[in-house]
Amino acid sequence: MHRPVWMLSLALTTLLVAGQALAGGFTIELNQSRRVALHGTAANVFVADPAVADVTMIDSHSVIVLAKGYGVTQVLVTDHAGHTLMDSHVAVVGSDAGRVTVYRGETAMDYHCSSRCEILTSPVPSVAAPGAQAAPAGNDNSAPLNVGPPVTVTPSVTQHP
Repeated sequence: MHRPVWMLSLALTTLLVAGQALAGGFTIELNQSRRVALHGTAANVFVADPAVADVTMIDSHSVIVLAKGYGVTQVLVTDHAGHTLMDSHVAVVGSDAGRVTVYRGETAMDYHCSSRCEILTSPVPSVAAPGAQAAPAGNDNSAPLNVGPPVTVTPSVTQHP
């Protein structure tokens, strides 16, 4: 009885924290960048998780934020006196162009594929994939799908005569 309540409270807390994190920030698609103008002369740049984003000063009044990996990180820019010029949360997301949903029984997992596939969501039960059958008893559908070597995804082009 306590486990469902605990899981529900954890999910709500996660949603609230994510909402607050993005309230003072912005999103960037993976491998894209955004120029941010500053109201002062930048001296120091701090990135909480350099695996998610990188920041480069292009001049004393603007920076470029580059999305490097999926996730959320904090970017802080200060002037020589230590005054905050920018304090933002940056969320790196994948575009829908390379989005793939894999159905394993009644479980759906979303991936973003460019030069390789990265998982976007945790497995969640789905209504049913078209033509999918129920998974056999004892089959562990929560294990991540082994996608093997890098996959190249190209959109299909339909030509009409």
